[in-house]
Formats: sequence, C-alpha cells, structure tokens
Amino acid sequence: MVNRIVFVHGWSIHHTGTYGELPERLGREIPGLDVHHLHLAKYISFKDEVRMNDLANAMEAAIRTELKPDDTFAVIAHSTGGPLVRTWWQRHYLETGKRCPMTHAIYLAAAHFGSALAQLGKGTLGRIKGFVEAIEPGVGILNWLELGSPEAWALNEKGIRLEETFKWPVPVFQFCLVGQAIDRKLYDNLNSYTGEMGSDGTVRAAAANLTASYVRLLQQAPTSAQIKNGKPSPLVFDAQRIVRSQEVAFSLIPATSHSGLQMGIMRSVKATGPRPVVVDRMMECLAVTNAGEYAAVVKRFASETDAVVEAELVEFEDKLLIDRTFLHDRCSMVIIRVRDEEGSVPDDMRIIFSGENSDPNKLPEGFLIDRQANKRDKGTITFFFDYDVMNGSPARYLELPGKRRKKVRDAIEPLSGLGLRIEAFPDNGFAHYHPCEAKASAELLHEFLTPHQTTLIEIVLKRIVHKGAFQFAPDLTREEFRDATPGDIL
Repeated sequence: MVNRIVFVHGWSIHHTGTYGELPERLGREIPGLDVHHLHLAKYISFKDEVRMNDLANAMEAAIRTELKPDDTFAVIAHSTGGPLVRTWWQRHYLETGKRCPMTHAIYLAAAHFGSALAQLGKGTLGRIKGFVEAIEPGVGILNWLELGSPEAWALNEKGIRLEETFKWPVPVFQFCLVGQAIDRKLYDNLNSYTGEMGSDGTVRAAAANLTASYVRLLQQAPTSAQIKNGKPSPLVFDAQRIVRSQEVAFSLIPATSHSGLQMGIMRSVKATGPRPVVVDRMMECLAVTNAGEYAAVVKRFASETDAVVEAELVEFEDKLLIDRTFLHDRCSMVIIRVRDEEGSVPDDMRIIFSGENSDPNKLPEGFLIDRQANKRDKGTITFFFDYDVMNGSPARYLELPGKRRKKVRDAIEPLSGLGLRIEAFPDNGFAHYHPCEAKASAELLHEFLTPHQTTLIEIVLKRIVHKGAFQFAPDLTREEFRDATPGDIL
C-alpha cells in the first residue's frame, strides 16, 4: 500500500475544501498513512492567461520543492486534475526518460478527452459564474478542455501509443473511475449537457476512460471521371495507423455524479460510516503492486462495470405532478479531425454518416446524441453516439411494484454497418477538394465505436490542383488571363 498521496482538484476551484472528507477518509483507511503524507494541491485554473503546460511546469516545481528527491507518491485527481497530471507526466518524465515518482494515478471523473461543457464555460454562462464568484472563467484551461482541442488530441494520441505502463520495470498504475448518474437536484434545465445520457453531468464516461483508439483514413486520389461525374473517391484505412491503447482499468461507480455533496464522486465521501463503493475501488487501486495484480483489477472492474450498466439501465423519477423515466445506454465518443496532405484545414466541411447501402436515412432513430465542433479548430468535430442503439438492444422495461413491468423502449435491431462521407470546401476552382466516402461496413462500425470509449479518427484529404493555376506564356506576347478557367488535374 502507498504511503504518500497527492490530491489534485479540478477546474475553477479556489478552495481546498473541494476535496471534502475524502483525504481524511483515506487517512483512516490506509494503515501508516498520516496527515503529513497527504498533500492537497491547489493550482490557479481561474485566470485566463494560465494554460495547461504552465500548470504542468508549476506542478513539477512544487514537487521538487515540497518533496524529497526519493519520495514516491500516488495521485488522486478529479476532473481537470486528470489531464493536468498526465500533461505533467508527459512533459517532465515520459519525454525526458526520467524515472517518475508517481506510482499510482487514480482519476476521478477526469476529463481526459475534454468536456462538452467547456464551450459554455468560455461563453456567457462562464462569465456570469466568474462575476458571481469574483474570478475569471479560466479560458486558457477551458481551451484545452473543449472537445477536440489540439492540445487534448496531442496528449491523447501520445497516450494511446504509450506502452503498457503497468509492465514497466518501474511501473505506473493508472485507474479511471467515473459515474454515469445525474444528480437531478443539480440539473440545469437550460443546459441539456448537465443531464446528458452517458455522462455524470459534466464528463462523459467515454471521455474519462483512457482505454481508447486512434484510426487514420486516407482519401484516394479522385479520377477525372469521378470529378466530372461528381462521384466520391474512396476513403480507406491506413493499415499502419490503427492503434489500440493499453487497457487501462476502468470502473463505473454506481449512483455517482460529477460533483455535489450527495452524489459527487469525491465530495460525497464521508470521513466515517459505511465505506462507499468509490473508496472500495480506490483501496483496490492503491493495493496494486505488479502487472499481475493490475490485470486482475482490470478484469474485476470490467465485470463490476457491466453490473452497474445493467442496474442503472432504467431510471425512474417519481415527481409530484409527473413521473419521468430515463434510459442510461452505453455510449461512445468519436473525435474526427480533418486535414489535407499539407496539414491545412478545409474552409468548411460536412461529415455525413450512413447505414445500410451507405444511405444516411438507414440509421436508427436516436443514434447520435450530440455533435460539437471545436471553435478554435473547425476541422475537428466530436460526435457522441448511443452505442446500444447502433449495435442493437432488447426491449427495455421499468420494473414497477407488484411485479408489473412497463415497456420503456422496443427492441432495436443492430446496425449491419456504418458509412462515412466527407464533403470539404472549396469544392471547385483551380484548387479544391473532392468528396470522399468509406462505404457502410461492419469493419467501420467496429473500428469507430466501443462502449465507454473514445476513438480519434484522423482523415487526410487530397488537395486537387488543376492545370492553369501556374504556367508559362509561350513567348513575350502580353496576354490577359483574368478569365482563365481550370484545366485538367495536374
């Protein structure tokens, strides 16, 4: 068992009381751990000028100042604290080859792949919150947290390619814990993200899970006939660029939301009383000492997650005037980044999904929960899918008193395949793009969607240039060419 723990809070926190009674509870539970071995981090995320790399550098400086050179420690990081810890680890240890003093990293509802709420935090709602609390929104950190940000993409692509850290000579054990319950008392009726299926009200389970994939698709060069007839050219897998990450321990915590004293994954923990499930899970994480034990935890957490999914499938809210029923399907997140061969972003684009026979109308109702384009990178769009709708689901029922059952949803047939079409602009002239597509297939469906996980999809387009864009005059005759028209493809 570890003997030193560093706690790292989330975004826009300005008081160490945010950790609640969790540090005290772990101090009671872990033998030999005293208050001097519990370190409550505090960092500035509410100043607009501060960026994630700034905090990672400051974290390293604090560790060098406060801890001895040979001290090792476990980290428990909530929400934005997760990406911060990983950025610190990447910059100061993975990239330098130095031995990392961190032995265990327990991420509580960490926004590893961002949060859909980040855009709102940078907007009017964030400014209002900042005015009330006399703080700035923290735009520098919110830029990182916005779904599909270049900074998050870079860190996560490196993470996907990372070798199994639990098998290293000096291992680092990572664990992702998150809930998928919504604290209806904290639900904001003006913002659907706070009650979004597949999330804890702030962070999606798929965004909190470090088990992820990277896929690269390449547009094949269109022929003159395809351009003339307006037919798309094929979009195919780059076989050398399909990467699965190491399997990171992932656990859904029952009846748990992102924050709050009643259901919050961190603040709901009490110093005394019955030990909550999240503390049980943390104790299991901190007890791991080798790759074999880690593999056993991965397997056990997966089984327990399946049980939570089944138990929380249908939620019934008994209201005074009206009863409400909510489904909690398994969900998948897909982040698509489009670039051309030069690395440039198209002026505009459309991404169209399709079902059987590559028909967009053959997709099941409710298959797409949300779509959000990154405001700083218009070539990156995040899609949030209902995995159970896409892959088929039996009829769902609500169990009522007296052994009665109420049907909530009819059975859904599985989708036979998924297709993808990209239309990028400009689409005509001397230099432009041509539509491309990957026809609907079971392979595409399998590569894109995994429950509770995120897939990064990089799409590389062909930039088409025509004759006439640059040429030499045959002689020294002066010639007007403002009305020149594009010739054949170069």
